[in-house]
Amino acid sequence: MKNGKTARTDFWWPELDLVGEFDGQGKYLRSELRGGKTIQQVVMDEKARENALRALGLTVIRWDWGEMMNPRAFANILIDGGLRSSRTP
Repeated sequence: MKNGKTARTDFWWPELDLVGEFDGQGKYLRSELRGGKTIQQVVMDEKARENALRALGLTVIRWDWGEMMNPRAFANILIDGGLRSSRTP
């Protein structure tokens, strides 16, 4: 990132400047995964992180379990983000 920090993303398609983030509820709801932060702090940190990725010119798409388990909904999220299959014209 521009400030010298490294951001880890769940998925990255560098040729498309596209980042994919899977949003499980654990990082928000399970105290042992929050590192002593409140849910509000975790949400605000995640928002700042996403804004920093967008400031680099990256598109960020997100999905959760429900969307991922629905093939049509998941495909639409990926396609709307700019990911196309080799079969898509």
